[in-house]
Amino acid sequence: MTGATTEFQPWNQFTEKQRWLFLIVLFLIAVASYADRQLLPVVLEHIRLEYGLSDRMLGALGGAPFALCYALSCIPFARAADHGNRKLWLIVAFMLWTVMTVLCGFATSLVFLFVARMGVGIGEGGAVPVSHALVADYFPPDARAKAFAVLSSAVTFGGTVALVAGGWLAHSHGWRMAFIVMGAASLPIAVLAALILREPPRLRDESLSGPRPAFRQEASALVKKPSFRFIITGFTIYSLFAYGPIIFIPAYLMRVMQLDVAVAGTTYGISSGIGTIIGSIIGGIVCDRLTRRDPRWLVWWPAGSYVIAMPVAWLAFGSQSLAGFLFWAGVLMALLFAALPAVFASVQHICGPTRRATASAIVMASINAIGLTLGPLATGWISDLLAPSFGIQSLRYALMIMAVVLAPAAILFAMASRKFLADSE
Repeated sequence: MTGATTEFQPWNQFTEKQRWLFLIVLFLIAVASYADRQLLPVVLEHIRLEYGLSDRMLGALGGAPFALCYALSCIPFARAADHGNRKLWLIVAFMLWTVMTVLCGFATSLVFLFVARMGVGIGEGGAVPVSHALVADYFPPDARAKAFAVLSSAVTFGGTVALVAGGWLAHSHGWRMAFIVMGAASLPIAVLAALILREPPRLRDESLSGPRPAFRQEASALVKKPSFRFIITGFTIYSLFAYGPIIFIPAYLMRVMQLDVAVAGTTYGISSGIGTIIGSIIGGIVCDRLTRRDPRWLVWWPAGSYVIAMPVAWLAFGSQSLAGFLFWAGVLMALLFAALPAVFASVQHICGPTRRATASAIVMASINAIGLTLGPLATGWISDLLAPSFGIQSLRYALMIMAVVLAPAAILFAMASRKFLADSE
């Protein structure tokens, strides 16, 4: 029985060189994904000035159209991927969001931009769940945190591309041209993916010709696991901060620190880029080593990172100097991204081999539907509420207040460790 199981372990079908080549391609896709989605926060202040929007309206535009469509589409994409060709569905999703990113640049009204942003969300709904399912079958369990660290670092590179290149394009040629160029530049990566990626072989009980379990059945099996409930709830609460204050940082630098979009994008892009790269690498390497001793480190590690990140966030947003903000923001990004590989690996550790994309999709749907929708709205609402008393400084205090959600997120991840070993598959 053991030999049969080993024979059908999908990661054994690829060489180490092939695994890392596939991971590089998935990394490039993820870079394009995060660059396209992070471009809107870079140009939010330009859009606010053009259309005369409040911070609450900016929060709604920056979160809801993308997040709700992402949340609705990632489940169907994941279901199709778990029971179909994951490579094909990833390329379909990729082509859809890049085309819709280009269309954002042709927006002649807020309604047009809103609808195009919805299209970006629909396409990107297939990015993370399908990529995570592929990584989990390309790499064995004791190497997944490292692989997810590489994939998570794409957030850094994609965000940096959006901040630096997008900021420069918006400053020199307008925010619409930034969308057109950034979207079009991503298209060649789809060709690379079609040529290089391979669909991992399925276990016999994962055969494409076999019966397809209902989504309700698979979701119920996951939700019955206490550790999964704690992980998804903790990660969703964390996402209120990750998607709330973070989306306002370029606007904060332009409004409070008096920087133009190019300088704001470049300085913050470098700071956050260095922090997230260091955090992702350290998080992946250290967590893989700790996991070999005890798998519960996959949830202990994020809990510790979030506890430390909360006061660091206060230091960053409370800093009165640009240098101080950039330093502490880099440390903050390092802490948050050190936790990400463990979070993603923890989900794959307990979901079972037939529910990889579905489990990831449920998590991503939750953090986008709640975190990316309510996080920016809450941040903008607090900023508007404080504006009569604090003026432009109201945004600073809104960012600091939102950091409080990291505390309950840490507690929930710590609680997930109680049943983590029993829930593992």
